[in-house]
Amino acid sequence: MSGLSTAAGVVVLVLLVALAVVRAAPPDRPDARGPGEGGGAGAAAGRAAAVVGASLPVWGSATGSAAVAQHAAAFTTASPQLYEMTADGGVALRGGLDPVAARAEVARLHRAGVDVLPAVTNTRDGSWDTALAQRVLHDPDLRDRHVVALVDLVLREDVAGVDVDYEELTAADRTAFSAFLARLGPALRAHGRLLAVDVFAKDGDAGYDQRNLAQDYAAIGRAADQVRVMAYDWHWETSPAGPVAPLDWVQRVVAYAVTQVPRERLVLGVPTYGYDWAGPAGLHQGQHQGLQQGQQQGQPAGQEGRRGELASWAQAHVRAADRGAPVRWDAQAQSPWLAYTDASGGQHELWFEDGRSTAAKLALARSERLGGVYLWLVGDVDPGTWPLLEALRRGDALVCAPLAAQDGGAA
Repeated sequence: MSGLSTAAGVVVLVLLVALAVVRAAPPDRPDARGPGEGGGAGAAAGRAAAVVGASLPVWGSATGSAAVAQHAAAFTTASPQLYEMTADGGVALRGGLDPVAARAEVARLHRAGVDVLPAVTNTRDGSWDTALAQRVLHDPDLRDRHVVALVDLVLREDVAGVDVDYEELTAADRTAFSAFLARLGPALRAHGRLLAVDVFAKDGDAGYDQRNLAQDYAAIGRAADQVRVMAYDWHWETSPAGPVAPLDWVQRVVAYAVTQVPRERLVLGVPTYGYDWAGPAGLHQGQHQGLQQGQQQGQPAGQEGRRGELASWAQAHVRAADRGAPVRWDAQAQSPWLAYTDASGGQHELWFEDGRSTAAKLALARSERLGGVYLWLVGDVDPGTWPLLEALRRGDALVCAPLAAQDGGAA
């Protein structure tokens, strides 16, 4: 999976002509391609079950791919973060990745029968690059060159489609981003491939900051086969401690999304991680109610000297056992948490996700008749998550027996 050169002028010309005439099938037509119906190795044409995906961050993709392959019955698709936009409108393998290892990762997912939609990001040196995306999206020639590059990537690597994850855009980029997707979606569907687009969660068009304004849900929903709503990080590393994806907030996000995007194209993002905040004790259950919308998703807020560290389900339970701290349950947020004192006397508050909190979000996706869910797959996941995902795929009841420790109540 080496970087893509965009100098093939003849190919560009031919594809640009195709872009001008190809039309996407509307979502209510019987022949419209839905999630899981694209081509590529591992694609399963005509799949009627819910989409169950896995987003695999670049710093944990090998572990994530192994988990997906091991629990292949739980997943329909996976999106390892492998590619980046380039300044000339091309697509290249992310810096630092080994091409042989990246190809092996995709091959392992294909062997497991999972559709692969590799993620493409506007990152450079590991950071989001707003200027890079703006350069490409606002220049019609570079934009069309980028469309060609993405289509070429999908066909060359024989994958089911592509997952576009362009972040840190501004309100001024909204029209250009929508126009880019409006050309990319039909270009991919002309080859039987899928377009997934990651969007920030919001409960209204304006959302919480510039990143939300940059994303026109309705326009994206017309262009994409899957609109993947990143419904997590309501609390984050530098915010006050609290649930990562409180159910009441996720419900508001979904309530807005279904007014803008066809339900069958919405895919709800579900986190599998948490944060362990160290420092002076803060509020516990219900704290998320006090957050102001402007503080959400990365804007400065929080308690001095108090910062969250990423924590998995397994790490949360190890720390609970080591420190003799009960795992408690916040009924409103539908989220587990614990408070403990470390060996140095430092106070901690840790909120995380488990099978019970995941089941609540899967049930919401099902009750709202969404196209499916995807997991932001990080670290060691509650083993009870896998049968829940399989049940969602099959349409069976979502049964999750709570652990005794989870019934400890709230302090």
